[in-house]
Amino acid sequence: MPRSKGQLRQGIRYAAGKPSILWPLVMLAFLSVFSLNMPVILASYATDVFAVGAGGYGLFNSLVAAGALAGALASTRAASVRLRGVIMAGGAWGLLQAGTGFMAESMSFGMMLVLPGTPACCSSRPPIRSSNSRRTWVSVVASCRCTCWSIWAARQSEVH
Repeated sequence: MPRSKGQLRQGIRYAAGKPSILWPLVMLAFLSVFSLNMPVILASYATDVFAVGAGGYGLFNSLVAAGALAGALASTRAASVRLRGVIMAGGAWGLLQAGTGFMAESMSFGMMLVLPGTPACCSSRPPIRSSNSRRTWVSVVASCRCTCWSIWAARQSEVH
């Protein structure tokens, strides 16, 4: 499609007119503001709270990635995604992240880190009926999550 004037406005108007597009974007923006700082928080917990060092930080990130993979695999069972399910999964994600902060021991903290990844991936799957498409989506979600976490971990190791 050739570029023309007003395409961006037209795209924003289209997204704003479709609740099934608008509300997941609003929720994604809201949750991203409050959860994309997780690698920074994990580094702080690894060094200051639990004193487990770089190895513990790596383990914490691996546990979050394991939860994301579990959620991506679990999301393939759904035949379709409804807006209510997306909002509920986002709420569960936030509550599980908040609950993780109350863990007093590194072992319980690590076990809780697996849980927030699961609803995050379950809420980010489009309604696809073909099993080949589902497998492709699982690999896309898992690779995106792992790529994002490895980029954040690399940035954190450069800073520290």
